[in-house]
Amino acid sequence: MHFQYSSYTNKKSLLHQNRLGTVPNLLCAFRIALSPIVAATILHQKYSASLILFALAAITDLLDGQIARHWASQRSYIGTMLDPLADKIFVTAVTLSLLQAKLLPVYVAFTLLIRDFGLISGTAFMLYKFLPSQMTVTKFLKAPTSIFEISPSLISKANTVLQLLLLWFTLGRAAYEVHNAAGVDFLQYLQAATVVTTCISGVDYAWNARRAVRSRKI
Repeated sequence: MHFQYSSYTNKKSLLHQNRLGTVPNLLCAFRIALSPIVAATILHQKYSASLILFALAAITDLLDGQIARHWASQRSYIGTMLDPLADKIFVTAVTLSLLQAKLLPVYVAFTLLIRDFGLISGTAFMLYKFLPSQMTVTKFLKAPTSIFEISPSLISKANTVLQLLLLWFTLGRAAYEVHNAAGVDFLQYLQAATVVTTCISGVDYAWNARRAVRSRKI
């Protein structure tokens, strides 16, 4: 991931431009609300329902990004943080429930969870450490641009895709009771690829965050 510092401004003419009630933000909130429901369907072994809800969550993830990119009025400061947070909450809920249902190996689940915990806690720390002293909570939420913008690197994007594919195919295998050798081998290769890219993307995040802190770009 890459970090870019944006200077804080308290111009009242700009503060109103960042609304909480944008369509992308509402889609993110819906995805967060959907997370425990998907987890519950997995724990109750309703895997077909889990697949449908998973697909619905993936669609909201695609839509909020497309809407924010094509309509400037739908972009918001809180949205730059809410979108990845919603993704992490959803992936964490699904991962934990699959682990509990013994559908996902422990080492795979913990790799995903530790990396996401590191990303969330690291971002929260940087926000706390570099937040301007004159920034109040209200101004923070209404700021026209973010204190620092996070843009995912290529390896981070690839890892996100692999994580979602892994969770999707794990659910699909449980729903359709796929136990043939080809299906098992495919899932094992997908697990290995996901773990490797998760580790690499975690190191990439830590490296870029450390470099940004040292150069005071954030």
